[in-house]
Amino acid sequence: MDSIRVNLSELVGKSQSKTAVLEALIQANALNQTGNVDYNKCGKLDGIGFEKVSDKFVDSFLLCVLVPDYNTEKKKKIRRNTFIGSQNKKIRELLNSNGLEKCIVKGISFLKVKVLKEEMLDNMPDRNANKEAEMYFEQVFKIACPNMDYSRVMDFLRKVDYNGYGFYLKDVDITLDYCGSFDKYMVIDHLTSFEDFREQGSAGNGEEYPRTIIDNDFTVGKNCLTWMENVDGITTRQKIYNKMVQMLECKSVRSTVGSHWRDWVCQKGTLLSTARDCAKERGLTRAEVTLYIQDTKIPDDKFIDHVLEKIVKYIPKEIVYSTSYIDTWKSYCDTFKHSLVCIDRTKNIGIIVYSYNQITGNISGQVVEEWTKKEKWCLDKLTLNGNLPLDIIEVAEVSKVFENGKKDTLLEIYGHRYCKINKEKSTRFTTRLVSQKGIFSYNKESYKGENMKLLENAGLLEHANCIPFLAEIQNSKRSKADAELRKWETLDVNILNRKGDKKSQQASLTKHMEEEMLRMEEETKPIFIELKQEKEKLDWKKRCKYLFCGKITPLREFSQGTYALNAAKKVNNCKFGNQYMLSLGEEDNPTIIWSNAYINKKLQEAEDLKLLDVDDIYLSLRNKKLGSLIITGKGTNFTGHKTVFCELSLNNKEGTESIQKREPNKEVDEICLAPIISREHLLNYREYPNLASLPVDTVCNIDCWGYIKHYGRERLVVSVDGKVYQAGKYLEDNVNQLKHLCKIKIEKVRTDKNGNVKYAICSLYEKGDWTAVVKYEKVPILPQKKMDGETCVLDVRSVEVKGQKRKLLLTDRGDGPVVYKLSKSKLEESIKVGFI
Repeated sequence: MDSIRVNLSELVGKSQSKTAVLEALIQANALNQTGNVDYNKCGKLDGIGFEKVSDKFVDSFLLCVLVPDYNTEKKKKIRRNTFIGSQNKKIRELLNSNGLEKCIVKGISFLKVKVLKEEMLDNMPDRNANKEAEMYFEQVFKIACPNMDYSRVMDFLRKVDYNGYGFYLKDVDITLDYCGSFDKYMVIDHLTSFEDFREQGSAGNGEEYPRTIIDNDFTVGKNCLTWMENVDGITTRQKIYNKMVQMLECKSVRSTVGSHWRDWVCQKGTLLSTARDCAKERGLTRAEVTLYIQDTKIPDDKFIDHVLEKIVKYIPKEIVYSTSYIDTWKSYCDTFKHSLVCIDRTKNIGIIVYSYNQITGNISGQVVEEWTKKEKWCLDKLTLNGNLPLDIIEVAEVSKVFENGKKDTLLEIYGHRYCKINKEKSTRFTTRLVSQKGIFSYNKESYKGENMKLLENAGLLEHANCIPFLAEIQNSKRSKADAELRKWETLDVNILNRKGDKKSQQASLTKHMEEEMLRMEEETKPIFIELKQEKEKLDWKKRCKYLFCGKITPLREFSQGTYALNAAKKVNNCKFGNQYMLSLGEEDNPTIIWSNAYINKKLQEAEDLKLLDVDDIYLSLRNKKLGSLIITGKGTNFTGHKTVFCELSLNNKEGTESIQKREPNKEVDEICLAPIISREHLLNYREYPNLASLPVDTVCNIDCWGYIKHYGRERLVVSVDGKVYQAGKYLEDNVNQLKHLCKIKIEKVRTDKNGNVKYAICSLYEKGDWTAVVKYEKVPILPQKKMDGETCVLDVRSVEVKGQKRKLLLTDRGDGPVVYKLSKSKLEESIKVGFI
């Protein structure tokens, strides 16, 4: 699908948020949906119940201040408090003077006041006596103090010195941590059945029940349970929630985009880190009570302790799960189907999405400003593992338009799907854990392996879809990023039109997403298999390169024996053929040798027949040794130089036959290497008769062979049917064949150039080759009448006749084996073992 164009108002309505467009696109296109994840699917009901892992502490409290309209300004239809900075500073001064220096102060809401309180009006700060206000607003500040001493915070709140500066306590959240996990709907069933609770709206008379379970899935999700309870005339809001899930899925309850992955892992020396470490095998559940302070004072600690402990007493141990952090992380990562990145090219902002809770609308991810400067690095380091496709959706403002009497902005949206590949042709990528708005943040180790231990302790282990990584050194926008984005397809971008029917659009979108996930799963399989094969090939090439980093040793220095052959390397390619180096022995400490003419010929033949894996200049077999090199003896060639006699045995490549095997459907005889006769068991060379003394056409088996030094030269002798003979010049020149072709036939006798010594010219055959005892010229032609379906062809062999290859047939009609030939070579093309 090509780019689509849509008006801004159709996508986000009147929202002025700079990430509103991106959030709308994420809601319509995110496949990593966590709204219905069962985080306890790998947990167990062990009957232990909730166990306390922290003391109570004040998580946060809200202070509010009255603001007259003349102290506000309106920008882009949004009214703002002009004195928010000075008011924030005053709160910090008050906190510091009471020993609460490490609290975090933030303005969170600014709303019009409907009912004025005289006390707040009298103490209103920044009053202008020359101006009269027509309306008033309430500025609310949230003060987070989870690591402050409980008694010190409560002393500050109970002294109410802040009232004199126009600040009033609105509510306070007091928290206690427990190990154990829960299922929200199991708990609701128990509370409504046995603890006299009712669900919101069930009273039916417009009033809520004293114990009311709040129906707020759409704001807090399915891993947080909230209820209102009137305790001794004081209205309280109580809740329990899975702390790890809350840290993974969202930044905070008041922010739509963000994540606390890094904060969850890197907490040290805090109340949360202590509780986290105590609950890693069972899960961390946080119990919290919110006390609403209107005209009443803050209740005493006895009341607070009673309410906090009662929260978990409502939940029997029989329905409390033990779900480890590792299992929770696995359930979370199992939802990942793709990496999603949405980019606003006009505002130069990008959002990297990890997950989307379709019930609450919370987006777990990273917001990156000045995107173009960091784009390549972010796509490499902050997205999920490369085994998932990378979807990038981009939006840009095209023009200003005027429709239905209103100004609007025309947007162009387009998307593409990519495969993420690193320089090693692998799809393995780590996901760097960073802080919000600090994408280059790092965690310096105090000892080797500390970051890995932190990840393990927090349960964030390596998963197929996400490999968490804590960097030890800081990066920057100039840091290297090696990821290659290979374009796969154009995305069909989904749009949710705010002016359309929301339910029908959502139903259609859900169905489309299910179909898209199935299609994507099928289409990605062959692509990632191909990438995996590329990676394996590159890894094997690197391994082969390492195998040739050892010491080069001359072949002549090797003693008789068998050596494991790891791989071969082509080093020269000249008119006489390729030359190779061999890697022998242990892979961790290989020995390198140069090949000889025999080895060159064998490797060239295997390469031509594609019996080996060839990676550029390396010849090898994946996942096993290339073969073995057998040193059988040493001698002197006709030029007087020392030579090494050896045998190269190559292993089979998967799906191919060995180079040493005949065609299929033929009987394969075991190839026997002729034993070597040791020197001490041999007589003087002249004591043995010459092989040329045997009659022409004699066929005999070679039992064993050896060398005798005679007049400064190594001379070959062979044992034929138990008797030792001088082999002669011809067999000495073809000794490499003699070692594995164990039958000879004397064809003729020749005399050397000096006319003094006779030698036998022999044909060499495999042991069991029956063609050695027949002559092609004397073999009868197979009669046509015997090709009646009753003649069984036992074996078919090729023989050389006047420079041409012809075939002989070993047949049997029930009266004994008979050898035949065919009258024409064309008939031989279709002949095979079986009845003819």
